[in-house]
Amino acid sequence: MTTSLNSLLKSYREQARTERNKGTYFERLAVAYLANDPGACRKVCRVNHALRFGC
Repeated sequence: MTTSLNSLLKSYREQARTERNKGTYFERLAVAYLANDPGACRKVCRVNHALRFGC
């Protein structure tokens, strides 16, 4: 798992032309992870709800 993530991040660093591109690639990765991992998705939804409604 860690090796795959390291490989992916390495490819982002190699392909990105600017620091901003690196950030964009990483942000898209984070969004995809949070949207597709059931446990992470539940946690994000709880935090988002709390931030919106002060819970």
